[in-house]
Amino acid sequence: MKGGLRLLVVDDQARTSELFRRLAPDLALAGPTEAKTFASSWAEAEAALGRGSRLPDAVVLDLRFEIPDEELLPDRRPLGDTAAGKRERRDRRDRQGLYILERLRRRAPDLPIVLTTAHEDIPFEDDARRLRADAFTYTMGEDDATGEGLVRVVRRVLADRDAPLSTGRFFWGRSPAMRELRRRIEAGEWVVDLRDRTAFAAGHVPGTFSFALEDGIATYLGWLIPWGAPLTLLGHSAQQVSAAQRELGFD
Repeated sequence: MKGGLRLLVVDDQARTSELFRRLAPDLALAGPTEAKTFASSWAEAEAALGRGSRLPDAVVLDLRFEIPDEELLPDRRPLGDTAAGKRERRDRRDRQGLYILERLRRRAPDLPIVLTTAHEDIPFEDDARRLRADAFTYTMGEDDATGEGLVRVVRRVLADRDAPLSTGRFFWGRSPAMRELRRRIEAGEWVVDLRDRTAFAAGHVPGTFSFALEDGIATYLGWLIPWGAPLTLLGHSAQQVSAAQRELGFD
């Protein structure tokens, strides 16, 4: 499997790597050593990244890590047994996956990473908001909260990565913004182009819908889009998108 797809699992337990070994035997597990198939800390993840001639094709990353102080980012120092030390230890363990994600992003900005949690289950609001803007980090949805679901997500991520840059006459490119836009369209989300009909007819992103801002989009979208469905707005300027958000009540 030397030339096949390689997956790095970063988790303090072996269960996730065992899951992939059982359900996705075609994916080679890129561990820190020949004998270990998962990395249980940033130090081991760093060692795994350094093995072989290329980076893994994707990473599966847990959020919480029950590991010793000396392995906990950000500084891997002993925290002691004071009340303050215990609080700091709990906080670091709870968000250790986010610290590791930050290090991974420095090492490989466009490496696909799947967090084994959902956005709404991340207890740190600022971190969750920042992750939503990262087109190369994926989180689990309600329908994926099983072992088979995690394997499905990883296979979808790998397919996204290998998707052709062009479909028909349209060139998607590799920028994070366009990758995220393409992911939303292919997932069946509503992506609305706010420009006028002439501009839309002259050229638009495949899979988008034309609802010109001046046509009173709130009424039309209220008829067509189910309440609570994800919605992305595209415009020729930030001001046009802001005007649409105000009309839709998203001030």
